[in-house]
Formats: sequence, C-alpha cells, structure tokens
Amino acid sequence: MLPILAAVVPAASPFARAFTGSWNCSQRIAAASGRPAHIMHSDWIIAPAAGSRNWTIVRWGPHGEQGGTAYVGYVPRLRAWLYDDFHGDGSYARSTSSGPHGGTWAWYGTYYTPDAQLSYGPILWTVKNNRLERKYEQTVAGHTHQLGADSCAKE
Repeated sequence: MLPILAAVVPAASPFARAFTGSWNCSQRIAAASGRPAHIMHSDWIIAPAAGSRNWTIVRWGPHGEQGGTAYVGYVPRLRAWLYDDFHGDGSYARSTSSGPHGGTWAWYGTYYTPDAQLSYGPILWTVKNNRLERKYEQTVAGHTHQLGADSCAKE
C-alpha cells in the first residue's frame, strides 16, 4: 500500500519543506501620516498546492485589503524559483530566487504599490529554530537599505 501512496502524493518542494506550516508574524510599523508607530500581527499559512510537488501557496493576513495570497514554485526553464504575491489592496510583487543559500532564500524582483509605483529590492527569508525572519530591502541608485523586517513563530 505504501508504494502506491508514494506515487499518488508528490514530494514537497524544498520551499514547501522549509516553510510549510502555520506562522504567527509580527512587524513594527513606523509612524506615518499622523498614525503612531505600532506592531502589526498577521497569521500565515504555507502549504504545498494540491497535487503539485513544485508549487506552494502562501496565504497571509486576514481576507480583504490587509491580506494576500502568493504562489511559489520552481520554473525549470528559468532555473529559478518564482514568487508571485497578490495583495488584497491591489499591490503586487514578483520575485525570483535561485533557492536557499546558507539557510536563506533571497528574493529579487519588483513590488508595485496600489497606485502603480515601482520598488526594487531583495527580500530575505531565513528559518531557524521554528522562526521565520524576513528582511525587506530596497535598492535605489545602486545602494541597498533595509525598509523593514518581521519575525514569525511557527505554531
């Protein structure tokens, strides 16, 4: 019975093996437009896409403008991992990665705000001891600086 089951259920991708699970994330949001600085919490669920060993679905935040859904998968012709992230507020990110290096996935690509402004920069994902640390960076005129970071605990 087990050999048949193994043929039916594909092996999870390296991304899915590293990140599958439920995560509780916290991010410090700087004061802006009259709003004080605060901590934003969101829940993330990362799971292999049904019937696929190459694709993973990332659902984050509540439904609506404060959340989103991303699709992550390996594209052999590109020889790269693709991260397409659709935000409920209309923003969108498309990034690629060559895969994990030293336990960190570096995602490079573009981020479009709801009003179509474009931002470039890497996003670094590292899992260690059931924690997911993410750093958001932006590259302007060849210089990279950190825009923000969040930390997630595996539930």
